[in-house]
Amino acid sequence: MNSLNNGNLAIDLRKLAGSSKLLLMFDFDGTLSPIVSEPQAAQIDEEIEKTIKKLELIPNTEVWIVSGRELNDLKEKVPFKNLVGSHGLECPFIVENMSDEKIRNAENNLKYLLKNYDGILLESKKYSVSVHYRNYYGSINEIKEIVKKEGKDLQITEGKKVIEIRIPGRNKGDVCLEIINRNAGCASFYSGDDITDEDAFKELKEKSVTVKVGEGDTFADYRVASVYELKNILDELYSLRRSLIS
Repeated sequence: MNSLNNGNLAIDLRKLAGSSKLLLMFDFDGTLSPIVSEPQAAQIDEEIEKTIKKLELIPNTEVWIVSGRELNDLKEKVPFKNLVGSHGLECPFIVENMSDEKIRNAENNLKYLLKNYDGILLESKKYSVSVHYRNYYGSINEIKEIVKKEGKDLQITEGKKVIEIRIPGRNKGDVCLEIINRNAGCASFYSGDDITDEDAFKELKEKSVTVKVGEGDTFADYRVASVYELKNILDELYSLRRSLIS
């Protein structure tokens, strides 16, 4: 188990396992699914899915997936019922009517401006558009400048081989905190891998046990190298909770 502090993580896992109510929150891409070259090819890792399903069957254990993916897309990717999409903009307990006109205008402009850049993939979402450059081998700075110019009146976020523009509003931290507040007295856990997950790590500091998957500066409490190491943590949490709760 590769973490920032294995000893403290073992203590925190035992505290989580013994809690009367446990809330588990996860990002999807890069956290429950290994990163792939094409976003639509991503699939939840079968073994980590099995472990989370077993945890969810333990009484008073609730699972939420909080993703940057569009909600309808996320529903096709995971078998869990509690879902938040678009970095928090698509949330089942917060209903808003937001205009997507600026996003669609920016998307149309980007389609035209980037059409001759081989390897660039535009991913259209309800409240955002992502420009993936994992398969592009030219000047990344040139791509970023084009995207930033078109998204100047919107929120711009850079992630792993992607730059995204979206409607300003809630982020993963806001939504995770709201989920916790709606589950008074619960112990909670959050794991993610990318820059947008840092909003959650910051907001949940000293409120949840947080684990970053992969490299990069982070506000998370702990770090693991891969989806498979996160599974090891969840396996341990399951074993502890089953023995302490049942």
